[in-house]
Amino acid sequence: QEREKNEQMKEQMNEQRKRDLEEQELDDHHWCAPLELQHWLQLTYERERIAFEKKQKAAREQFAQAREMCEKLNHQRRSLMGVFASVHGKMDTVDQSISRARTILEEVTHELSEKNQRWKNIEILSGCSITVNAGIQTLELMLRPQLNGRPHSTYAPSI
Repeated sequence: QEREKNEQMKEQMNEQRKRDLEEQELDDHHWCAPLELQHWLQLTYERERIAFEKKQKAAREQFAQAREMCEKLNHQRRSLMGVFASVHGKMDTVDQSISRARTILEEVTHELSEKNQRWKNIEILSGCSITVNAGIQTLELMLRPQLNGRPHSTYAPSI
């Protein structure tokens, strides 16, 4: 019986050692990007985010303009002058405007999804947080090398 206990204890110890080695191997394989690379990735993310927000705003404004054109046309059609005015040609223009605005909004939505998935993958591969960061101004200050009081030649200011 004691021999069985010793064998079980050895087996448990071997299993524990094996688990410890596996955990250590996993820890050894976990790579984290160097801090400066993390900051450059974060700055790149912030610049892309700002550019995307501008594009998204323009798409929403275009859609709002198309909606406004549609409302004006409907109002004009309902008025007494609308009966006499040629509204048909204007309807085609409004339809085209709405169609273009809808297409642009769909593209922006698709780009947002792709951008989010791409940065999520980059975060996983780099082993660090990129989308949650100190903000563009702080990142630019951290990454702006000072040479004789001037930014380094490879530094590019934000958009």
